[in-house]
Amino acid sequence: MNILIVSATHAESEKIAAHRFDHHVVHVEVTGIGMTNTAYRLTKILASGSFDLVLNIGICGSYGRSRPIGDIVHVIEEIFAEIGATDADGNFLDLKKIGFKHFTKDGKDYYNRIVNPNKLSDFFDYYPNNVKEVRSVTVNTVNGDARRIESIKSLYDPHVENMEGGAVACVCLQEGIPFFEFRSISNYVEPRDTLKWDIPLASVNIQHFMIEFLSHLK
Repeated sequence: MNILIVSATHAESEKIAAHRFDHHVVHVEVTGIGMTNTAYRLTKILASGSFDLVLNIGICGSYGRSRPIGDIVHVIEEIFAEIGATDADGNFLDLKKIGFKHFTKDGKDYYNRIVNPNKLSDFFDYYPNNVKEVRSVTVNTVNGDARRIESIKSLYDPHVENMEGGAVACVCLQEGIPFFEFRSISNYVEPRDTLKWDIPLASVNIQHFMIEFLSHLK
């Protein structure tokens, strides 16, 4: 298989780039942070080559404390949390409420949510039972304000948040390329205090997980 791994930073994928894989070709693309960089770099590389599978990896913030920092999660649904409008009272209106589609693929209209239609069992012969399936919001602004956090929770009830996953899902779905997303928790989504974060641990853990997981490709 020809596998493309997409991460926002080198710190999230440099160990994978240096690893030698048997039987499969693994290419690592570092896009830079955020949806815009990710959509641009991913679209450009997909146009330049042929890939059987895209794997989006990185770190994330967790809205709950049931999982420890450094834990791995499997994102099965991405939500664009900020695309829409506000009404005169400041209430957020998603794309469906304002009557605009994000995109259409194979006759299906997509708005703020993308549920991954791909099955891991089609590509891997093993699934780690301790990796939780989660719903993520993709944001331009990492949430560190209590009012904003409560608003996001009431709108979407997410498990985690990140800055790139929705862009990867959007591009891959429209290009017809299977994709999966795995992330490691670097912090809890709460009033911002970076002293409680552990980005190095999360960055190392997601790479160790992915190197091991790739050994189970069919």
